[in-house]
Amino acid sequence: MRGVMKLDIKRITVGSVLTILSISLLSMAFFWFFTEGGDLTLFFANAAGVASSIVALAFVLFWGLPIHLVLAKYQKTAFWWYTIAGFLPGPLFIFALKPFGSDAPKNLIIQSSYCGVVGAIGAVLCCQKSFITNACGRTNHSLRLCMISPKETLAGATWEATYGQKLTFKR
Repeated sequence: MRGVMKLDIKRITVGSVLTILSISLLSMAFFWFFTEGGDLTLFFANAAGVASSIVALAFVLFWGLPIHLVLAKYQKTAFWWYTIAGFLPGPLFIFALKPFGSDAPKNLIIQSSYCGVVGAIGAVLCCQKSFITNACGRTNHSLRLCMISPKETLAGATWEATYGQKLTFKR
């Protein structure tokens, strides 16, 4: 039996902003770590962070939110669904547009792997923040049952399933 999905726009917004910030910070850290140093390292790291946040904003709006709504509709809320959905656009973006100017297959594979991993991390962070919390205070990432109170288990067990469904089991 499927529950009714309740979307919380505030949590989705927080998850989206967290995704954009995490992708920006990961790009800045990656650029800072793998550059050789010099006078312009800080400038280029910040530029990489700003550019990646603009790209991340576009991907969150046009890929992440629609995928999130589809996954939420079909209750595919496990982390691995979001990991796959976050990883896929990276290689597609890199191989289709070749935005970094290097068309060698080795470089394209490295670039697409980086973009895929960063996208997967961002998607998992968005998934973590964008689902409602059930009666036990746990975030609903799968169809878990949550006991309401110990008193109700004595007469007839009442459980609240994911997204507010109430099920009563008689002994």
